[in-house]
Amino acid sequence: MKALLLRLSLVVVVGLTLGSCSKASYEHLEPRFDLQGFFNGELHAYGIVRSRGGELMRRFKVNLVGSWKDGVGTLDEQFLYDDGERAQRVWTFVDDGEGNYTGTANDTLSTAVLSISGPELTLSYDISLEVGGSNYEVRFDDWIYAIDRDRVINVSEISKFGLTLGEVILVMERGHQPLSFE
Repeated sequence: MKALLLRLSLVVVVGLTLGSCSKASYEHLEPRFDLQGFFNGELHAYGIVRSRGGELMRRFKVNLVGSWKDGVGTLDEQFLYDDGERAQRVWTFVDDGEGNYTGTANDTLSTAVLSISGPELTLSYDISLEVGGSNYEVRFDDWIYAIDRDRVINVSEISKFGLTLGEVILVMERGHQPLSFE
């Protein structure tokens, strides 16, 4: 019994130690993610949705248009999925004047708090996700990495009740021709 309690205590201590580790800082890396600069004008993206087990679930393309005025940004995303489904998400981002941002969209259930560390932008939000005619409330945790001033890679984890359901991998580019939806 003592051995079991000792092991359990060790697991708790290790878990608390790992849980208290701070997030990695990429402040020293370039290019720094420029939210207002990148999400301004026309952008184009393409990506995939994978299941928790890594199975390809969907492919999609996105045409985006971003604009900023007085620290408030709008990002209009027009999605086309490989099965012909179309969707739109319109984000509104607000700059607090100190380089911190929050965001909401037409289908988000919570306000996303954005955090930038060097080339990395992170945001988390709850969303109502339609799948097969039913809506599910899920959590998205996004990690977006600036490759250069015109390209980013976005990896999103989709979860519910802390369990990973799948992921989205997306490449976004500025200054290229709109992606054909045909």
